[in-house]
Amino acid sequence: MLAQATSAQSVLNFARATVNDRLNGGFAVTNPTSNYADVQFTLFGLDGNPVSSGLVNPVRYRVAPKGQISMLASDLFASSKIDGWVQVTSPTSNLSGSYFSGDFATMLGVAESSPPLVTQVIPVIRDDQTTKTEIAIVNPAATNGTVTLSLF
Repeated sequence: MLAQATSAQSVLNFARATVNDRLNGGFAVTNPTSNYADVQFTLFGLDGNPVSSGLVNPVRYRVAPKGQISMLASDLFASSKIDGWVQVTSPTSNLSGSYFSGDFATMLGVAESSPPLVTQVIPVIRDDQTTKTEIAIVNPAATNGTVTLSLF
C-alpha cells in the first residue's frame, strides 16, 4: 500500500468509516478531468493497518471523465460491521472527494477529504442536547506521529 500511495497523484483521506447496526458511511470521488480515473479505496483499522478480516479490501473502481462515483461503505467493502478510516489513491491528479456518516434519518455528518495537516484550528465545538461534535484524528503517514489537542 505504501508504494502505491507514494506514487499516486491523488491521495484522498477520509477520517471516518463506521458501519454497524445503526450507522453507515458514504464516499464520493469526483473526477474533473477528461480521462478515466482508476481509483483504489483502502480501509484502514483504528490501529492504522489495512483491514483484511472478512471483507473485500482494497477495492478498485474506474471513474468516468467529468464523472463521480458514490457508494456506501457497507457496499464498497461488502461488510456489515467496520470501524476505521479510508484512503483513496489514484494515478490521476486533481480528484476530489467527500464523505457522509450517520444513520441517514436523524443524524448525518459531512466532510471533504482532507490533506495531511501539521496544525488545524477548529473554531467551534458544540455539545448540547441537539448537537454533538466528534473529532477524528488520522495519521496517514508510514511513521508514528504525536498529537496535541488543546481545548479552550
